[in-house]
Amino acid sequence: MACFFRRSVAQQLAKVCGLSEDVFIPLISAVPVSKKPSAADLCVSVKRLLQDGAVAAEGDLQSQTQALANQMKLDAVVEEVVAGRGVLHFRLNKLVLAQKLLEQLRSDPDGFGVKSEFLRHLQGGRTLVEFSSPNIAKKFHAGHLRSTIIGNFIANLKKALGKEVIRVNYLGDWGMQFGLLGAGFERSGSQEKLRTQQLEHLFEVRSEQTSVHVDFS
Repeated sequence: MACFFRRSVAQQLAKVCGLSEDVFIPLISAVPVSKKPSAADLCVSVKRLLQDGAVAAEGDLQSQTQALANQMKLDAVVEEVVAGRGVLHFRLNKLVLAQKLLEQLRSDPDGFGVKSEFLRHLQGGRTLVEFSSPNIAKKFHAGHLRSTIIGNFIANLKKALGKEVIRVNYLGDWGMQFGLLGAGFERSGSQEKLRTQQLEHLFEVRSEQTSVHVDFS
């Protein structure tokens, strides 16, 4: 779906520059989401066009950027073309954008966002994603949750792109951790506290034991 809009912009550039639209498609970038309602949706670096030979150098960079913007024709897809600092900004018709989104969601919901001509040439392969890997003898905190969510997102993204994904949440040296916990409970554990405050008491015992050398031999 995104390729539809890139191709529309590429067609405009192709008409002005007299080249194939396929030359311009890889040079068109999406603008990061902004809180400003008037922000552009796609952009093209004129400096990059010059470096790739898509545009002949004539005058300074800014004047050439403005000249290209003036030659662009607005249509049902591209509502506005603005010359930035060496960059052409394209604002898209949001109604057409919404229609294209809904069309793809209805026709192929499982392939939404991943069936693109930009992704066809990606190679398969195997990706290993390790999550939070917490120390199971200590408290699980927000940092573990954050890295788990990020890891799961990356794994889902790689899987959608056709990768074989291996997900790992390594629990570390749990034998040593529980050995310390067991030895610590023998030294300072309380059956009464264990019945009323199980996790808190075990954590207290484990924390105290980290500063004590234990000989398991």
